[in-house]
Formats: sequence, C-alpha cells, structure tokens
Amino acid sequence: GYRIRYGDLKKAWNFTEANVEMAMDGYRKTVDHLQKLIEEER
Repeated sequence: GYRIRYGDLKKAWNFTEANVEMAMDGYRKTVDHLQKLIEEER
C-alpha cells in the first residue's frame, strides 16, 4: 500500500490526486487519437 512519506495524509493525497489527473489526461489524449484513426479508416 501507500507509505506516507510526508507525515501528512492530506499532502500525500494531493500528490496522488495530481498524478492520477495527469495519467487520466494522457489516457484521454490516447483514446482521442485512437478514435480519430478508427474514424479515418472507415
């Protein structure tokens, strides 16, 4: 599980949330890109 390095759950959570948002943003761009490729092939 998550070890809390910061000694502060709130800070640790903010850090985690930021990373998740960046990851989701990356996935969103990938999905949009793949969708465009699929549509172009039709």
